[in-house]
Amino acid sequence: MESCHWKPNWSETREHLMGWWEQKDFVIGKWGGVPAQAPRTLSLPRPPELRDEAYFLGGAARAEQDLHDMASQAFPGDIVPVTDPVLGPGSLHLHLGGEARFKTGESVWFEPAFAGIEDVEDIPELTFTGEDPAWVATEAWYRRMLDIYDENFFLGVPDLCAGLDILASLRDPNLIMLDLLEEPEWVQASLEAIDTAYLEIYNRIQKLVDPEGTRGMGSRSFYIWGPGRTAKVQCDSSVMISEDMFREFVQPGLRRVFRDMDRTLFHLDGTDAIRHVDALLEIEELDVIEWTPEAGKPGGADPCWHDMYRKILEAGKSLQIVYLTPDEVLPLFNAIGHNGIYVMPEFRNVAQVEDLMRATDPLRN
Repeated sequence: MESCHWKPNWSETREHLMGWWEQKDFVIGKWGGVPAQAPRTLSLPRPPELRDEAYFLGGAARAEQDLHDMASQAFPGDIVPVTDPVLGPGSLHLHLGGEARFKTGESVWFEPAFAGIEDVEDIPELTFTGEDPAWVATEAWYRRMLDIYDENFFLGVPDLCAGLDILASLRDPNLIMLDLLEEPEWVQASLEAIDTAYLEIYNRIQKLVDPEGTRGMGSRSFYIWGPGRTAKVQCDSSVMISEDMFREFVQPGLRRVFRDMDRTLFHLDGTDAIRHVDALLEIEELDVIEWTPEAGKPGGADPCWHDMYRKILEAGKSLQIVYLTPDEVLPLFNAIGHNGIYVMPEFRNVAQVEDLMRATDPLRN
């Protein structure tokens, strides 16, 4: 896609993103847009405010609300203008028999569906039917948004997740740890079924938003975009397993998903997950590792993470770094280099973004 109406400098940002995937450039982005100095006026009236479950499963009405939210934002620098019908991290859970409690502006709690089943052989087959309320709402959101968004921004893929995180949320995090030891064959078969469902849903979404394969695909969860099929995945459950178990139960699923994608990012969450970096670097199809330090730990620019960053870059993978201030970006680049790095500083306004873009521009090739 060569233009994006609500982002006048899209062609420049597109080149930065393309270079970042290939370790040839860097990206200055952010979690979402910044407040627009002059919010756009829409011909479509803003609908009544939806909240809680009515928002998350609001379908077409929610699409109209989200359009107005996007219209109130500016996307300077390399901020990617992307949105999707977010249902919370790991929403594949809802498409495979799980339920959730929704609270606007706070969190989504996924409820285990199979915690009360003692024998795993009695657990229903994990199959995506396309009939669950969450998918019906998701599809309605896309269809309505396609009618009204006028290609002013990008429509991304929800933070579905896959693999062990979804199985843990359906089964119960404690029980699945026992299943890894006592029922490994069932676990492997279930993981494969989950990944199959993930790819089927991804395919359905791509057919809706990019049927010709010309706009590229993105994700609101980490504000990424790439040409072709682009995916963000994770395995937060990995903090509870060893390196050997990661290679046995997580690596195969990551490869299954990544082989079907053009651009891939893995969200590495928390210091207890760092021990799996070597196993991630073994996956040839993985392009980027995003690092999120947990609460109470130093932010993303802190020197304590620099050796890990260098290791990832030297292995040929790019990085996404979050939780840092604009003032920390240049010192970070001076310490570890800049090509192959996507930083997400905590910008408050357009001027801060533009100032950092000017300061870093001389670094570009």
